[in-house]
This record gives sequence, structure tokens and C-alpha cells, in this order.
Amino acid sequence: MASDHQVDLFLTSIIDAPVKDQRDLMEFPHFALAKQARYEPMIYENPKRGIRVEVRAGHKGIATIWDKDVMIYCASLINEQIERGQTPTATIQFHAYDFLRLAGRGTGKRSYQLLQEALDRLQSTSVRTTIKAGDK
Repeated sequence: MASDHQVDLFLTSIIDAPVKDQRDLMEFPHFALAKQARYEPMIYENPKRGIRVEVRAGHKGIATIWDKDVMIYCASLINEQIERGQTPTATIQFHAYDFLRLAGRGTGKRSYQLLQEALDRLQSTSVRTTIKAGDK
């Protein structure tokens, strides 16, 4: 993966949402727990509260719990931009080597391939929900 590879996570719609301390948003898992690719949707419903969460797979399957550290890393980069007074954009750019070292992963060819697969799953997994964050 080139060091200038950009990942577009389509964050513009959630950047302004006040998600801190939103328990409803954290109550349902958005990541598959198995190492093997999962393609069947994960659907969680609570009709009493009017909540529905539907997680659907992309071409590489649903993002897995093993991909979560990539998402956390990206979230930390967004948070860093906010703390610097910058406006986050829908494209996050980082050096793969920096992530692999920070995450305690190897830096060989296979590690880069696994990172690319994780990015593909994260980018293609879709989550639809009726949960509101503030008024959004």
C-alpha cells in the first residue's frame, strides 16, 4: 500500500452529530466476531424503543472485531484534527507503517495485505439505524 493511500470513510454526515455518551449507539455490535468473512446481515431490533440496527456486508464481508483497531486509529486522527481546531474531512490519510507499528502488528508484506483487507471491509460495511444522536 502506498504511503499516500487515502481512505474515504464518508464521515461528513456524522462529524457534527453529538455521539459522546450516546449509549444507544454503543449498545449494538457493528463488527462481526468471527475471523472468517461474514456475509449474512446482523439485525438488532428493540421494537419497544423503536430501535433497529442493520449491519450489511460489502464485497469482503462485514468488518470484523479485528478491524476495530483500524477504526479506532482513524477516530483518533479525526479527534486530533478537531483538537487542533481543524475541520475533519471525509478523507483520512495516514501512513500504513505508522499504524502497523502503533498497533503492534508486523510490517511485512502480509501485514500490509491484511490492513488493506481491513480497510476494504470497513469501507464497504454499511450500518443503517433508527437511533438518533441528538437531533440527527
